[in-house]
Amino acid sequence: MAKIKEKLVIVSYHNTTPFMAGLNDEKYQDLFDIVLATPSNCARLYQEGQADLALVPVGALPDLQAFEVITDYCIGCNGKVYSVAMFSNQPIEECTHIYMDMDSLTSVKLARIVLEEHFKLDLTEISGIPKGKKDEAKAAYLMIGDKVFENESDFAYKYDLGELWKAMTGLPFAFAVWIRRIGSNENVEPLLNEIFEHGLSLCQNDTDTFTWEKMTLKEYLTDYISFDFNAEKKQAKALFLSKVAALELIS
Repeated sequence: MAKIKEKLVIVSYHNTTPFMAGLNDEKYQDLFDIVLATPSNCARLYQEGQADLALVPVGALPDLQAFEVITDYCIGCNGKVYSVAMFSNQPIEECTHIYMDMDSLTSVKLARIVLEEHFKLDLTEISGIPKGKKDEAKAAYLMIGDKVFENESDFAYKYDLGELWKAMTGLPFAFAVWIRRIGSNENVEPLLNEIFEHGLSLCQNDTDTFTWEKMTLKEYLTDYISFDFNAEKKQAKALFLSKVAALELIS
């Protein structure tokens, strides 16, 4: 196999482990130049022309140009996602402001939708998570990815955004999807499908996995993350983007 060698940017969180397992397998490891980044930086690098293939937050799609959503895979959930959540040390109804983790536009916009539609709250939004102990009175915190595992024990309340979205809509959710730049290699999609299918099988058979206090990496990837970009997730993507558009018009 060999050739291809396009630059591919991918999120550097544990939830992309199956994708990375496939890409780094000896059969495929020389096919792409891989760049690791936060979700928001994946979108930025694609927009700046520094990659033709990217795993990008769904919330960033309206700001991108000349792309096609590809592959049968995404980073999603069907109910609880565990690693995208709002936290506080009092009920969120008693909070006045929320610190937003700006690593993912999707999660920020999803938090806004949940706060407005589910909780009927209009919290003041502050960009960025403060360093150090997070015990500010009346404060909520949106955190995503590995930061959730590192900080969740500091809080009394956790609000899982995947679970809340499912309660609101009855649908699963797609946080990030794969895109290809229009004009780049059109034959890459079946290859990526093959690579990601292989990576998922490697992770399902792997028993020697990283362990957090509450679960193993394998349990996290199996019980909370859903990788198939199916019809329901595509419906959820369209619904989410329509809600985002409505919010942007109001704000």
